[in-house]
Amino acid sequence: MQVGGNLLTPAIVPAGGYQDRCGGAEKLTATVDSRDGRADLAVVADLESRPSPSAPFRSAAARAAIRFAGPLPYTFDYEAKTGSIVVIKANRNRWQPHPVSVQVKRMNFFEHGGFAGSEPVLANAFHVADVDYGWERGSLRGWDGSIR
Repeated sequence: MQVGGNLLTPAIVPAGGYQDRCGGAEKLTATVDSRDGRADLAVVADLESRPSPSAPFRSAAARAAIRFAGPLPYTFDYEAKTGSIVVIKANRNRWQPHPVSVQVKRMNFFEHGGFAGSEPVLANAFHVADVDYGWERGSLRGWDGSIR
């Protein structure tokens, strides 16, 4: 899946490494090591927890946020050779995101550029498992939406 994702989204995902591991049934650790070290991330999710009470989205708003827990239905990229937009639709079944508490161990993206000095806040985090996920064949579209 990672190879396919990298082929389909070369401009979106920085080159580097990704690793996840489950420490028993209750903890999931994920790390991303970017090639230049400017977008590294390390998080630990407590899969049996409830969301942190300090999260900016609570109650009804938190339930509404579940709609955005995961990849959006479409992925886009620009193809310079033809001046077209590549549109790829994703399909997902058994998508049941569960809110979890997450401890951010490392996130240095906000230490550089326009975000330097900002105080990021983790709005929500969700865990999904056993998802049937795939992509439809991509299509080329012009800037006006016409199929090419």
